[in-house]
Amino acid sequence: MNAHQSPMANRNILLYLLPQKYNNRSEVKDWYDFCIFLNSINTVMKKNIFYIINVFFLALVLTGCNKKHDVAEATPEYIIGEWQLERITVSGVDYPVNDCMKRSRMYFSSNHDARDKYYTIYQSTGLCTLHLEHTGRWEFEDGKFYMIVETEGNTTLSNPRRIEIHFTDTEHAYVEQSYNGYFGTFYFKKLDDDDDD
Repeated sequence: MNAHQSPMANRNILLYLLPQKYNNRSEVKDWYDFCIFLNSINTVMKKNIFYIINVFFLALVLTGCNKKHDVAEATPEYIIGEWQLERITVSGVDYPVNDCMKRSRMYFSSNHDARDKYYTIYQSTGLCTLHLEHTGRWEFEDGKFYMIVETEGNTTLSNPRRIEIHFTDTEHAYVEQSYNGYFGTFYFKKLDDDDDD
């Protein structure tokens, strides 16, 4: 029998081979047609299952990516308070953050004053030391927060730098800037009023 015969030809051969008492039964023909129908659906699904799975995982990835986006309706109250460094990533890879570095802070007051302090352990002394400090002000513009850096250490900047502050929720924020020669993403958590500095 030719493997490439049409389903109709295969059905006719099946009916010919059946005992005579089944030849006139329409149930046999209907059952065979139904099996052919199921087989055709199975073939289509096998061809498309790869695309269906890809679309499903793409939807999951896009949903996950949206979680990093800023909160939709930020208000100025979000930023006011003290924020502690939790972690750093450089090119998407976690940068080791020790207890000394976790002393790093951002401060934002209700009168729009802003400052940050970054700590690190100097290899020469082994001591946890203030590495970098910025002061300036913060602004809320078009639903986005910015720190306007006016001084760096003891140096007044002739061209103040504008750093955007992103919020993932009301208690977590991140900024992107350079640190120890690397450009990284710095993740901060808002401290409660009773948390120690």
